[in-house]
Amino acid sequence: MKLTYLYLLISAFVLNAINAQSTASTQVTKFTIASTELDTLKTIWVYLPKNYENSTKSYSVIYMHDAQNLFDAKTSYVGEWEVDEYLDHLTDPKSIIIGVEHGNEKRIDELTPYNHEKYGGGKGDTYLSFITNTLKPHVDKTYRTKTDAEHTTIFGSSLGGLLSFYAVIKYPETFGNAGVSLLLFGLIQKYLI
Repeated sequence: MKLTYLYLLISAFVLNAINAQSTASTQVTKFTIASTELDTLKTIWVYLPKNYENSTKSYSVIYMHDAQNLFDAKTSYVGEWEVDEYLDHLTDPKSIIIGVEHGNEKRIDELTPYNHEKYGGGKGDTYLSFITNTLKPHVDKTYRTKTDAEHTTIFGSSLGGLLSFYAVIKYPETFGNAGVSLLLFGLIQKYLI
């Protein structure tokens, strides 16, 4: 009986994953870029405001971690953030969103600035070096962006929030703003205090 229930539960999950429809806006595209810093290829998601193609103005840029969760229910493991749906409803969005896919099993390594004896990690500076030295120059060359720190934000939730907080303190010449999820404070309480 328990085995049959488990089989049905797994089947429902697999069928749901197979039949999931993309919810990403038509404003969202992807590209792949080599990261010599991380010795890997990174998939980058880009949200361009609806008026981008019909204007000549430059835009602020928000770099967001965990791109799989930002725009598409099909790729999110916990439900998408609906960033594109929100921005599509604005009359005049002021920012380009650059979503950096996490490295799956390397996520903890990439999104933590220090090594933890139990959980590992500690390659946050290398990941941020990729964003500042490889990705940001590519984005600034490819799109009409406001390149200064005042118009460059880094944003994340959970470990992405932790690294965003770290980035805005350690790299203020690159990131003038940070978006940090409140979940960060729970992590600090649990693991650092």
